[in-house]
Amino acid sequence: MAGAPGLPGARTAGRRPALPNGRAVLGGLLVATAAIGTFAAWSGADDEPSTSYVVAAGDLPVGRVVRADDLELVALDAPASLADQAFTSPDLVVGQRTVAPLRSGELVQRSAVVVPEGAEGGRQVSFAIEAADALAGTLEEGEEVDLLATYGASASTSATEVVASGAVVARLTEGEGSASGELVVLVTLPPSADVLAVTDAIRQGALTIVRSS
Repeated sequence: MAGAPGLPGARTAGRRPALPNGRAVLGGLLVATAAIGTFAAWSGADDEPSTSYVVAAGDLPVGRVVRADDLELVALDAPASLADQAFTSPDLVVGQRTVAPLRSGELVQRSAVVVPEGAEGGRQVSFAIEAADALAGTLEEGEEVDLLATYGASASTSATEVVASGAVVARLTEGEGSASGELVVLVTLPPSADVLAVTDAIRQGALTIVRSS
């Protein structure tokens, strides 16, 4: 009898492996696609950041006048909310005074430093200005700004000129008794600024603050 034990030619019949159906093939493709996407994201994460920002080279206490060796540049992928408040050059921070403690490796933000009154390298001048003309109230201490003055009452006769470029906001306070959002701004002028021209602009012209960056 065919298939009986001990007889020649006996064979054991088995099932042929089933081919994958359409759902299994689609599942495999999705898994492969996900793997490729994960690899692309991982490999993209290794790209070098394109911008370097100023960070503290060591722990800096409150009240310290920042020196060049207190800082270092580090390439970072900073979100826009942090990048807007950070510095890309140590020259903009050296000589400023810390108003918040900074830990080693911490990103130096504009709110953490101010230019001290009487700082060397530039005279200081203060003036009142409406918040609408001071970056809509977003101006912060430690920022580098340009001062523009507009002379003339009408559009046909008015003229605007830059009276100080690279001034640094040393102090910023709200005007007393002002319901319209007036600010009092103390700035440190760069050595190249014409102090008389700036003073005349404060007295005679309509000032506008422009963020240098």
